[in-house]
Amino acid sequence: MLKKKVDSNQAQIIADLKKIGVSVLNLSRVGGGCPDILVGWQGKNILIEIKTAKGNLNDSQIEFFEQWKGPKFVCKSINEIIEIINNKKN
Repeated sequence: MLKKKVDSNQAQIIADLKKIGVSVLNLSRVGGGCPDILVGWQGKNILIEIKTAKGNLNDSQIEFFEQWKGPKFVCKSINEIIEIINNKKN
């Protein structure tokens, strides 16, 4: 079984989200292109794939994003996630 690579900024982003009261479920071990985290905020759940500044989706992640019908985003910083949950762009 291949070990899924976790982006270097993921742990800090998760910790920062929890500090501001956002529910976070770490999904990074699920595999199959599933995004890294499930974020719960104000009654909504959002899937988020965390990438570093230069990171891109791999083939299985692209396929997941094309098929998933619910809200999902690729974010490279906590600020991007906060903007998404505050603006409710989902």
